[in-house]
Amino acid sequence: MNEEQKTHQAFINSFRVIVLGVDFEEIIESKYPFFVHNPARRIPKKQNIKALLDYFVEIRDFKKCIAIKKYIKERQIML
Repeated sequence: MNEEQKTHQAFINSFRVIVLGVDFEEIIESKYPFFVHNPARRIPKKQNIKALLDYFVEIRDFKKCIAIKKYIKERQIML
């Protein structure tokens, strides 16, 4: 797995934990335990949420963008 693939997997994993509520320990025990945020934090930092949104906009994964925006709106997060 090259660095670009590791970065992509880190964003996917962080999306799964932050937005979908997957238990981070499940991912840590997987083959690719990469994250773009500190998964042990119960509440992610705003900058991590913004980074997720920016990344998925950049790669044009609009389904994930919609899910992130819904997450932001439901929690009334000001970015």
